[in-house]
Amino acid sequence: MAPIPDSAYFPSLDKFFEGDQQLISWKTACSVLLRSDEFIIGKPSALDSFFSDPVVVELLAHPFKAFSAPNPQTKSAFETKTSAINVTPSSITRHNIKEVKDDALWLSTEAKIDEVSALRVVIVECQDRPSAQLLGKLSKEEAASIQEAAGTSKASTALLSQISSPDADRDDFDSQEGRRLRILRTYLSERRNVLQCLNIIYQATLYPHKDVTGSDKGKGTAEPISWIRTLGVNVRSANGDGDKWVIEALAAIRINIENMENGSRWFQPDGGREDIEMEWMHNQIIQISHAMEIIYQIVDTNPSLSSSTLVVAWFEAMEQYGFFAQLLTEDPMTEALFLSVTITATLVSLSVLSPATCNDFLRNADVDPRISQEAPLDLPYIFNLRTVAHVHTMVMRVSEEIPATAAPMVLAWADILQAMSNRVAERAIVPDEESHPQVSSGDVFEATLETMLKGLPDETDDIIQYLASSAVDRGRVFQVLTDLGLRLGGTPNSNLSATVGARMRIAILDLMNSSSAVGYIPELVEATLSTLTGGQTYWDFSDAEHLRPACDVLSHFFNQFVLVDLILSSAKNRFPYESALLKMTRSLSTCYDTDGASFDPLILREIATIDTFTCQLPDDFGGYTTTQEEENNNSVRLTTTLHLFEGGVRLRGMQHSASALMKVDPDFVIPSNTPGRMILDSPKVAYWGHQYPGLKYFGKLLETFLAAGDVIYTVTGGAADRDSIADIIGTFAGLLRGNSKAAEADPGSIENFKGEARRYLETASSGLSQNRDIVAVIFDIFQEELQRYSTNFGSDVSLEILTSCVEFIHAVIPFYPGRVWPLMSRSGLLELGRGGGRLSTIVGSIEVVSGRFDLLLACTYLFESLVDDIISRAVQRRNLEKSGARFGNDELLEMGTGVFGQMQDDRRRLSRNITTAFDRILRFTYGINSQPKPGDDTQFNPKDGVFSKMIMGNQSKQGMHKKPDLRIMEAILPAASHLVNSFLSTTSGTLRFRPLLETLHDGFNSPPSTAFINAMTLRVDQVTATLALATILLRVGVLLGRSHSQLESQLFKASPLIARLYAVDEAYRHSVVSLFEALILSASNDSAEPPSLLGFLGTQTSKNFLHVLSDLDKPLRRQSCTTAIWQFLTVIVSNRQQWFANYLLTGHGSKNPLKNKGGGKNLATLDRPLLDTALDSLSHISSLFQPDALAMLDFVALAQNFWPWATYAAAKHAAFIKAISEYVGTLKPVQSSPQALLHGWSFLAIELSNDFSNQPDLQKIFAKMSSDCLVSNKRSQGLEEIFQRLNQRRAELSLILIQRLIESKTDKQELTGLLATIWDTIQHSETSFERALLAGNIEYYRTLLKLLFLALRVHAETGPQQETKQGFAHGVSTNPASGLDFKSSNRLRDSSPIIPIALAILESVVANGISQIATSIHDKIAESNPEDVVLVTVSMFTLNDTARVAVSLFSWSDSLAIDGDPVYGELSILFLLELSTIPPMAEQLAIEGALGQISGTNIVGFLRSAVISPSTDSAGIQRCYNIWVRGILPLLLNILVAVGDAIGTEIALFLNQFPNLLKHSSEAFDTPETSRMVARGTLKNITLSMCSEVHSLSLILYVLYGFRQSDGGAAIPDVDWDISNVLEGVEYWLGSRVLLKERINPVGEKATKLEGKIIGELWGIRDVLTELTGGT
Repeated sequence: MAPIPDSAYFPSLDKFFEGDQQLISWKTACSVLLRSDEFIIGKPSALDSFFSDPVVVELLAHPFKAFSAPNPQTKSAFETKTSAINVTPSSITRHNIKEVKDDALWLSTEAKIDEVSALRVVIVECQDRPSAQLLGKLSKEEAASIQEAAGTSKASTALLSQISSPDADRDDFDSQEGRRLRILRTYLSERRNVLQCLNIIYQATLYPHKDVTGSDKGKGTAEPISWIRTLGVNVRSANGDGDKWVIEALAAIRINIENMENGSRWFQPDGGREDIEMEWMHNQIIQISHAMEIIYQIVDTNPSLSSSTLVVAWFEAMEQYGFFAQLLTEDPMTEALFLSVTITATLVSLSVLSPATCNDFLRNADVDPRISQEAPLDLPYIFNLRTVAHVHTMVMRVSEEIPATAAPMVLAWADILQAMSNRVAERAIVPDEESHPQVSSGDVFEATLETMLKGLPDETDDIIQYLASSAVDRGRVFQVLTDLGLRLGGTPNSNLSATVGARMRIAILDLMNSSSAVGYIPELVEATLSTLTGGQTYWDFSDAEHLRPACDVLSHFFNQFVLVDLILSSAKNRFPYESALLKMTRSLSTCYDTDGASFDPLILREIATIDTFTCQLPDDFGGYTTTQEEENNNSVRLTTTLHLFEGGVRLRGMQHSASALMKVDPDFVIPSNTPGRMILDSPKVAYWGHQYPGLKYFGKLLETFLAAGDVIYTVTGGAADRDSIADIIGTFAGLLRGNSKAAEADPGSIENFKGEARRYLETASSGLSQNRDIVAVIFDIFQEELQRYSTNFGSDVSLEILTSCVEFIHAVIPFYPGRVWPLMSRSGLLELGRGGGRLSTIVGSIEVVSGRFDLLLACTYLFESLVDDIISRAVQRRNLEKSGARFGNDELLEMGTGVFGQMQDDRRRLSRNITTAFDRILRFTYGINSQPKPGDDTQFNPKDGVFSKMIMGNQSKQGMHKKPDLRIMEAILPAASHLVNSFLSTTSGTLRFRPLLETLHDGFNSPPSTAFINAMTLRVDQVTATLALATILLRVGVLLGRSHSQLESQLFKASPLIARLYAVDEAYRHSVVSLFEALILSASNDSAEPPSLLGFLGTQTSKNFLHVLSDLDKPLRRQSCTTAIWQFLTVIVSNRQQWFANYLLTGHGSKNPLKNKGGGKNLATLDRPLLDTALDSLSHISSLFQPDALAMLDFVALAQNFWPWATYAAAKHAAFIKAISEYVGTLKPVQSSPQALLHGWSFLAIELSNDFSNQPDLQKIFAKMSSDCLVSNKRSQGLEEIFQRLNQRRAELSLILIQRLIESKTDKQELTGLLATIWDTIQHSETSFERALLAGNIEYYRTLLKLLFLALRVHAETGPQQETKQGFAHGVSTNPASGLDFKSSNRLRDSSPIIPIALAILESVVANGISQIATSIHDKIAESNPEDVVLVTVSMFTLNDTARVAVSLFSWSDSLAIDGDPVYGELSILFLLELSTIPPMAEQLAIEGALGQISGTNIVGFLRSAVISPSTDSAGIQRCYNIWVRGILPLLLNILVAVGDAIGTEIALFLNQFPNLLKHSSEAFDTPETSRMVARGTLKNITLSMCSEVHSLSLILYVLYGFRQSDGGAAIPDVDWDISNVLEGVEYWLGSRVLLKERINPVGEKATKLEGKIIGELWGIRDVLTELTGGT
């Protein structure tokens, strides 16, 4: 290949050495292609540049040239690329350029590849070195830690075998031999991965999921062309001629085989290395396998026949290598790898001949003039007669000692010869144009056929028969096809991918369709069944993705009309004497017609009506007579009626007929005179011309199997056989599951599919007796089988019926879950009650002995499905209305009859299913995502303190770890609780943790490979599910406060193994960092010092893990993974992981930071601190992916919050603050919608807004940001929890910013517009107190009301000074003549632009709000909060009957007291006080008799009878005193002033009801010498509340006195209050300031301010009383 220029494939070395760019290896590219759905190609990224690079496209098109031989051009390119001008010394950091060059030249020599390609391999090894180091052997300390976590187990023992000295291991790693060994392995990996990349691309391109032209007959929409398909189109375009590519591949395969024979010859001077030779051998086999798989796809997708060039080249190679029939080896891995080559070679040989296409061509009567002896070699091989003869000669040679791998090809050639012979025979004699006697016109193939027939072996005279017999008898072709079919189903046991395997199975079906001349033989039937299933079980089909149209094997079978007629029709004719029909039906049951107008399973069209009934007759049966004797064809006719089923009672193995009592169904009766034919005489077997519905008959057969049933199958004299029962139940399971899968693929037709399911279940139930239905019958069989096998033991016991029943139960759940749950509760399968636990009994006594765990695996799938059903139908089930109809509507069958490792792959599937189900139980029960996402609530650490300064001071931690409402998930709550108690116990041993550890060890010992993709996928799923389960358990522990669990301790001890998984496979990275994040959060959830993660990892592993982690998922840069890494780093810096945090923020660790666990060595220095990486990246925030940017913002904000010196580090990045400020200022509201965005801004904005009093530009930015948050909230976004969290987060951020803007005295113009925005947001939310409580988002509504209050304050305040607390409490002036000063209320009312908003607030928030609050307090006091009343009160306005509701709340306050404190009494009276400041409302209170209602309450009764004071220690009595002083007295004054003398009498009488309080207040200011309350010399404190009480009473009496002087107030009674005594005392204390100061008790007030307030109150009292007494 020509020298590689600088490109995305191999950029300049400067970029690599500086760390700016990483090479994308072919291994990485293969990982991307395998998980293409995780990547978005098309946006600027390293991956996009790589896959769009012309060099990459060219190498993919010609992968065998990726490592060409060295030549002068490549040597010159190498020198240029590594010259000093391209690699400056300053750019070199971790790597030595001289060492890199030497290694590249060494590899070029050893591997005989060009220098530039060798250099790229060396660079790949360099950048993968930290991962290789991390995957190194365990230190003794690490192994001991894992041993402690696992106890005595296989996993720990295996790990202990890897112990080596850390220093010695590192020395070996850094040696030249160790380094070059890794380079060789990297080279081998690159060679096989480039082929696998092309293999994956071809599968995605040649076999798309949907018709991209949109011609799917209206079913859904066309699949958009994915990036991988676009890449495939480009590669195929560069590839050019497919035949040429195959020739190149065959040449490469020949080299691979020579390499296998010759060995690598690496390290030969040192005697060689056996491990390297084995890897070399395996790599050659894998390359051959990948190349041949690609060849198959090229041949398979060729619309015509293969060319002569390709056919001759292929068969010459296959004959040379013996069709890869065997490889002499004793190594199991080598043998398993070579099996893939064998399978592929067999199927390519078959597809190269393409018998189906060739036979169609030969059957065509037209003669193509291009057919000749010398036809061009690029034409289809059948055109070149010389090629035909050449192939025939080769086939004849192979057939003499036919290898099994060549048998299908030989049979295919026999079929082609048969078609050719038929063509020649048909054209031998035809009438001429003049109707003369017949003459021979001949055929173009005639001469060639005659030549081929001359070479007949001595023992045969029919060449076609000879070849067919050779294939069938000596080659055992149908056994070969059976074995092939079972290995091509895409299961973990399969050697090839599901896509290619399906296409190969279709090729096998084509061969059997062409070979129908062999007739209906058992071998053909078995091969057909194996090919249809592909070795797949019900569960494989259930898990599989939706079929690609070109890979639908079952649909293809129904289009093979010859094979269908031969196999299926013959099976129907032989049923039920032979049960092949049941097996065929079960195999085909999942195939649905989704292209036509119907929605039925295709197999039902075949068995809807069966025309014959074949059975064995009793030896003494004589109810028939022979007919058509002259034709001697064994025709007979029934002379009696033959009942297929009879009623009877089974006693001790004997059946007693009761057919007279049984209703006769004509479908189950063969009437007299029915014609038939005797098949056998001994035993007597006959088939009868009797029609009957297949499904109906299947259902009746099941009924005969019931032990307690009363139906006898007359054919057997008892019940149907066990195999038939298992197949029938499996058929119904397949029908239902296929229905569900088809509906998933076509959501618009779900109801149509459900209707079809109802129809065939009704048909199956229509023949049952005693009003049974098919579901009930199968459930009864299930329970009987459970009972039967719970007492059996042994390895030869078949559990197929039981397993089929579990499959059916699983399939029926989506349709009729109401039938399943009662069955599960009473079946005894699980330990749910008396007689339960049969599953564990059966598994222990049968499956463990046999080594097969089909039932256990089936039950795990069922368990997982039941969990999903609970989750998906939880709300629906709570309100479910059941129907009693049997098959009447959508609630069909809902009533029911009851009430509410054989192999490694088995173990892995069991582990995956169980852990996945456990994960879902915990995740949905406790409302936690197993993988934290950006902005998730749980990312807020309770110790952050970021929101501690929020307004109102009542922000709880509920938003951080909000406990879910468990009522909906109550069905799985016991299971979740059991899991929590099992895994999160503080005393449990290692038994429960051991399976998790073994799974992690399995993942560590199984690195990714391009071979055995299906098994690798299962393994990755298993390990990922285990990591997710551990993560969710830890997060549930944090949520429930279950800290210091044994699981947490064991995970810390196993952390060296978990950290290594990060480097094993890119698929584990996200899960590993999420688990570590949860582990650190769990450990820090306690006041004690948490364990150090780095301490458990050890020095060497810590260094390696941090180096790998610092790459931030390069070069993949998957958004989810990168974000997860930054979230993990954020948790580290904010949760007391000091050494870890120090390393991340500075790039190096202190001396001996890990002395407790490590080896005492310093941690190596990172090339760049991650804090610098984050700050530099955020300096270009506009170009970052939003999730990455937000995760980095979290990291920076918390680093500054917990590590003060990090703020100084940020100051060195001058562009950071500027870029952030500019970016935030340019945000539009829609950009503020993602939850992750606000999560980042919440931290950053709070940090930046700490002090911006002198930064008006920043104030404007944050004012706009707060407004934008609210604008985004008012947009309709749905009711899902994620949107509720988004709204809450935005509202909280806006609240903090507005408060800080007010505190910083921001220009009022920036804030005045907020009121309209906030009110608009509240209106669009369509939320009230009542709705918010019901919906569970009351915190959001409270936040909005806090915002509303702040906005009202902005409009109410004319200056920076706020109203005094005294004025707020009283709402009146000290001058009674001045009337009432409404302060902020008046100013707000005078602001005309907001009057409409104020009126709306008055009605919606205040009026309706207080009513709803009162109701909620009465109904749900636990969910209520006094803060709600405060929020409504401070909103100022009211309307409607709010006063009545407030009075009602006051009347309930004594019964709603919290710990004896009637807080709602004070809140409600203060609310009435605020209402009374508005004169019309005060009048309304008087009219409604509010005083009379208040007087009759229990709490006022207590005030009348008790003596209360502010000096008591009881919180409840202090509250009552506040109600009197702060509420009742000011309320009386406001009503008196508003109404006038008309209310004077009522006010006076009201006050006289409180003689104790009046007496106590009149003596409040008695001097020590005159006091009648205390002994002489006893000190009596004076409080501000006492002064306020006396002041209010003075004002009330002053106003009453004024009314008495008028004409209408003469009848107002006096109030029994000693005015003169009060005045005397006030004047005394005003004249004795020193004594007064000694008596002031600073209750709740600062002493420096209290004296002035008390003196002011005393002066006010003196002025009022002086004027009052002077007027007496």
